[in-house]
Formats: sequence, C-alpha cells, structure tokens
Amino acid sequence: INQFSREMGQAVEQNGGQIDKFLGDGFMAIFGLEGADRRFDDAAGDGARQALAASTQMIANLETLTQRLEGDLENPLRMGSGLDTGTVVLGQMGYGRARGLTAIGDTVNNASRLESATKTESCTLCVSAQTLKSAGLAPLPEQAKHITLRGKRKRLDIAAIDHPDQLLETTSA
Repeated sequence: INQFSREMGQAVEQNGGQIDKFLGDGFMAIFGLEGADRRFDDAAGDGARQALAASTQMIANLETLTQRLEGDLENPLRMGSGLDTGTVVLGQMGYGRARGLTAIGDTVNNASRLESATKTESCTLCVSAQTLKSAGLAPLPEQAKHITLRGKRKRLDIAAIDHPDQLLETTSA
C-alpha cells in the first residue's frame, strides 16, 4: 500500500495536484488550486488538464509497480479513477492534528461515485463531460455514456475510458 501511495502521490504532485487524503488503498486529490484568484473557467481548465495528466502518469506508474512486484502478486494491480470538475467548498477542516485542507461538495461526491462506476463500466477512468469540456477534450462515440450515479436522480454525461490518450482534442489547450 505504501509503494502504491508513493507512486500515485508522486504522479499527482508532479502534475500540479495535491493529495487531500488517503482512504485505504484509494485517495482523493485536488487540482486547479494554483491561481485561485483567476476566473473559474481558467482554473477549471488547468485543473482538468492536470488531473488527466496525473491519470496518465498514474497508469504508467501502476504498470511499473506491477512489474516490480510481479513475484509478490497473484494478479496485476488495477486502478479506477473518477474525475469531475466544478465548484467545491475548500478550506481547513477537521480537529486538532487531523485538521487539513480538504474539499467538500457535489463535485467531490460525483468524483467518488465516478470512481465506483469504473467497476460497472469496466474501464480505468470515468470522466465527467464537464471535465472533458474544461480540458478541451471529447470522448469517442463508443466512450460516451449517460449514467445515473448512486444516490442521484439526474443522469450525468461521462466518458468511460482506459487511458486519457483515447480522447479527442476539441480545442487547443
């Protein structure tokens, strides 16, 4: 778990993100924090591109880690990531030594539920249409899905993909 956490954490940090918290063998990361005084669209675009770049590096790091641990593993390591873009409540939360910077809100909940959807969609990444739009990307027709997230009534447009290089560029980023 520590080796996995290190590899994923490095991918996040090297691509402009910040680990919010580790949750067992998973974690939450926040992107687009730099230049918080900018317009939302600019910060959202930067954050979306950072998150997708981190996802690319996480996939590569996971492959390397799987090869390194091959003799110790029954099955190759796998991952699932959910990416969403939007407004969050961001601040120092918690109590005492457990206090730290975190984000809460629908965007965070959606990202968590998108991560869970990678299992039902049989993919590595479930990325919201808002994240794709912010990053200047679009899915191929066969990747586009219209799903209902657990606990939600409204359906969400997403891309179910195995690697960010499977997306189409729609604007120059």
